[in-house]
Amino acid sequence: QLICDQFQVHRLAMHLLSLVSFLGLSLAVPTAGRVGQLLQCPHPAFKERHVCGTCRNEAQVVDYLRNAGVSSVTAVFGPPHSGIQPLFRPTGMDPRDPCVNRQPRPAYRCNMEFEPPYCFKIGNFCYGMHDSSNGELNSEFIWCVDNYEWQRQHQMDDFDTDRRSDPEIQ
Repeated sequence: QLICDQFQVHRLAMHLLSLVSFLGLSLAVPTAGRVGQLLQCPHPAFKERHVCGTCRNEAQVVDYLRNAGVSSVTAVFGPPHSGIQPLFRPTGMDPRDPCVNRQPRPAYRCNMEFEPPYCFKIGNFCYGMHDSSNGELNSEFIWCVDNYEWQRQHQMDDFDTDRRSDPEIQ
C-alpha cells in the first residue's frame, strides 16, 4: 500500500509539473530539507544575460551585450522561431534541475573581452540548459539541430561581410 501511495504522489507531482510548465508559471516546490524553494523557469537573470528577443544577427547581439554590461566570453540566444507558449520548461521538480528552452532558437557565441568584441552564430535551431536557481547558462549544454544539407547552409554566402574590401580574399 505504501509503494502504491508513493507512486500516486509521484504521478500527481509530475502532472502538476506538466500543468505548470504548460502555463509557463513558477512553482513553489517542497524538497527534502527545504520548504518550498521557488522553481523559476526561465530564471530572470538568464533572460537578462543570455536571451535577446530582438537580435537577428551578430552585430545586434554585440550591441545587446554592450548595453547589458557583459565583458566576458558568453553565449546568447536569439528569438524563437515560434511563439507557442511556454518558451522554456523545467527538466525536473527540484530547484537545482536545469531549465531548457522548448522552442529552438538561434544561438551565438560571443567574445566581449576582445577589441573589438565579436559574435558568431553557432546554429539556427539550438537548445540550451541553464540553472533554474541562479540563471547561469552552461555553455557546454548548448546543442543545435540544424540540418545543413537540407537548408543548403554550406552553399550560402555570408551576406553580412564585405569580401571585396579584403585584397587577400579576391
